[in-house]
Amino acid sequence: MYLGIKFIIMDDLRPTSLIHRHYDLATDERNVESDGKTVASKDLDGIYPSSWTFYQARWYSYEYKRYAVPQPPAPFVADLGEILVCRHIQMGL
Repeated sequence: MYLGIKFIIMDDLRPTSLIHRHYDLATDERNVESDGKTVASKDLDGIYPSSWTFYQARWYSYEYKRYAVPQPPAPFVADLGEILVCRHIQMGL
């Protein structure tokens, strides 16, 4: 198991997130931060996921940036997903 997850398992996991809405998106658009503002964009070239939600045992990216951002290590993401499933925790889409 990924080292960082071990501490979460020992503690009571109570995730909190503020769900907010920017605007309606077409199926071919994404929320992309560009020049400090989040905009609806159909230009999906050169975007990097920066925010995710966990729903029905799967991770979904929902916000992107136009520059490379650090991505969480795959073992961490897998272990966190397993913990959320075991504790019956999911976020909305």
